[in-house]
Amino acid sequence: MILQMTRYALVGLAQIAFDTAVFALLFALGVGAVPANVASRVAGIPLNFYLHGRFTFASGQRAPLGGRRFSRYVVLWTSLTLASTGLIHLAVLLLPSHWVYLAKPVIELALAGVSFAVARQWVYR
Repeated sequence: MILQMTRYALVGLAQIAFDTAVFALLFALGVGAVPANVASRVAGIPLNFYLHGRFTFASGQRAPLGGRRFSRYVVLWTSLTLASTGLIHLAVLLLPSHWVYLAKPVIELALAGVSFAVARQWVYR
């Protein structure tokens, strides 16, 4: 499990950096925080699903990543995106706009623990 957590952290940090960069670019260009958050999370779906399936939670059997696993991933991703977007919306309401840029990675890091547990126990099993 320690190895999985380490791999999850490495893939996750790269994902959060990418997600935050896309969000920051869109937000700086005047896209609202809510659509920018959804778009940044959508941009990372294929790579995130693939890397976690082949690198983080890979087993010796190498089961296909499609079908049931992808359906479960979509449920997890949708739930976390709703939570993330709700928290981003709160950040926009409560914080000066320059703080929203910093709130994004903090929110994603906070959701990472839930994401790891659900991905390990349900999505990639």
